[in-house]
Amino acid sequence: MVTLLDFEFIKEFLYFISCSSLQDGPSEKEVLAFALSKGISKHELGYIEILLYEAQFTTKKPLQIEGHFVSLSPGKITAIGQKSVNSDSHNVISL
Repeated sequence: MVTLLDFEFIKEFLYFISCSSLQDGPSEKEVLAFALSKGISKHELGYIEILLYEAQFTTKKPLQIEGHFVSLSPGKITAIGQKSVNSDSHNVISL
């Protein structure tokens, strides 16, 4: 199975995480609502969160149990992630 990444969503998602007022980043409910409003499925979101965690842009990685993702809360944005948000801020769509 080949899946294309939605880079516009990823930029917007990083911005969304960086704007969270919660100490540990946005809640799973907020993350799911944001992703669904942008047409991103829970499964796609899980892979995107793993990618962002592995790239050291976020502090938490979702768990994958029997092909399903749980704990879809990316945590906080890291300094590396924030640098990316700042460099791409002119390209991010207002939320």
